[in-house]
Amino acid sequence: MTFIVIEGADCTGKTTQANLLVELLKASGKQIKVLDFPTYEKTLGGQTVKWYLEGKFGTLENVPPEVACLCYALDRYQFAKENYQALKEGKILVANRYTQSNIGHQAGKLKGKARLDLIKWINQVESRMPQPDTVVYLDLPVEISQRLKQGREGTKGAGAKDIHEASIQHLKDTRECYLETAKREGWIIIDCKQKNADEIRTVEEIHREIIGKLKQKHAF
Repeated sequence: MTFIVIEGADCTGKTTQANLLVELLKASGKQIKVLDFPTYEKTLGGQTVKWYLEGKFGTLENVPPEVACLCYALDRYQFAKENYQALKEGKILVANRYTQSNIGHQAGKLKGKARLDLIKWINQVESRMPQPDTVVYLDLPVEISQRLKQGREGTKGAGAKDIHEASIQHLKDTRECYLETAKREGWIIIDCKQKNADEIRTVEEIHREIIGKLKQKHAF
């Protein structure tokens, strides 16, 4: 079984890197199933995520993290059966976001033991769906990702921001939680920032590093 998840903040190139990985795997003769979460309007579960991000359940501060977690989990559970079947057929799963997004964005709202307790609960809630073998986390300082985000289309339309994107503090807390969890759980961490400049590295540089580290882990 091989299941690879690409995680990271907005504008780190998750979709681009997931697509490049899929292309490489297909070129080597592998059968691939691509997962892309959230699904938003495409499914009922994805629609609940969209409602949450639009603030229809309440503000970022007022919505219990467990409620948000269940919206995202529902979205993924809709596809659990077919994803198990794909793995049974020998296909490699490549996901653009998965359970780890719940951990970053929802457990990031808490600190200390409360954060760890919520991470444990999230993992239990999502334990009955396929679990990734390898997680790749694309890291980028919030200030750079926000600069790259300007002018891009948000989930609520051009120039708009969802309740996550609208809070710089939330994004910083999310990054902190991602990094803590990545180090604790042994994810592959890719530093997307250029060493001597406040800019993102090239797509090609990031891709080469991802493939190199996946091969080191014998991920495929």
